[in-house]
Amino acid sequence: MEDEKWTTSQVAEHVGVHRKTISSYHARDQMPPEDGRDGPHKPWWWSTTITGLRRPGRGVGVGPQPKK
Repeated sequence: MEDEKWTTSQVAEHVGVHRKTISSYHARDQMPPEDGRDGPHKPWWWSTTITGLRRPGRGVGVGPQPKK
């Protein structure tokens, strides 16, 4: 597979979410760091960086942990 440069919209399509969702994940550091930028608000990733990316679950990493 040849590495492709993916925009936020292309990442969203790959993951199956809206573009704004990917932007929110990126803002909350729930995405791999971008591989580059095409301007101040246009991050991009290599397709191999995103391959295997899954949506974070609801509440992942937040809130109190259940007692064991």
